[in-house]
Amino acid sequence: ASANVPDGTELDVLEYELKYNRPDDLEGEPITVSSKLPLIFVNDESLIRDIDPKVKVLHAIQVAAEMDDRIVELINDRRRDEAIALIGE
Repeated sequence: ASANVPDGTELDVLEYELKYNRPDDLEGEPITVSSKLPLIFVNDESLIRDIDPKVKVLHAIQVAAEMDDRIVELINDRRRDEAIALIGE
């Protein structure tokens, strides 16, 4: 925990809204999912060393999505070789 935040304190650190269209109804009304991400401050250092596999998977998905966006951008800018190199990383 932080010196300024007592152990066990829960704070909402991120409010998010995800909008997406169903694959079978791309022109329809988007579906919206909204929520908040809370963090609980603790003094358990093992939580830093032993990362939950779900967190690792979610991080990998996020990184892949960012790479996909970058690859599309490169292809649209006719920078095919750079896009291929990025895929190899």
